[in-house]
Amino acid sequence: MGKQNDLTIAVNAQLQIPKESAERCMRILEMYLRDNPHLVMLGGGEKPDRSDFRLWIEQRGD
Repeated sequence: MGKQNDLTIAVNAQLQIPKESAERCMRILEMYLRDNPHLVMLGGGEKPDRSDFRLWIEQRGD
């Protein structure tokens, strides 16, 4: 087998998402969380895995 090479390509993109679309997405997240009460959406700080996400879903810590 030959040597495997890694390839990294940086892509900078700027999305224009209307407020109405973002609000619909939030409603879908609300429904998902209502159907999965063992989960919680967190945010406002640094995610534990140090990724760039500002909001994330994880197991509820009862």
